[in-house]
Amino acid sequence: MKQIRYTPTAAAALSRLDRATRLTLVADILAYAEDGTGFDVIELSGYDAKRMTLGDYRVIFTETREHIAIFDLGHRAEVYGNWPRR
Repeated sequence: MKQIRYTPTAAAALSRLDRATRLTLVADILAYAEDGTGFDVIELSGYDAKRMTLGDYRVIFTETREHIAIFDLGHRAEVYGNWPRR
């Protein structure tokens, strides 16, 4: 399983979510880190990152063979636009 790292921005965004949503997102992120399949993940156009869709929520991250670095997460209406383009 890949090691998951949260930036302070992602950790703060996660802590602002209600408990049920937070637990669901964390479980899905862990499942993705386990095998990397079964999730809607795409490369973000114009960014050096990927996006995972989890219902109405989005997780913005990068990954290597060993790590997943989560930069931001939140509702789809709020998460985009916070990152500088390449």
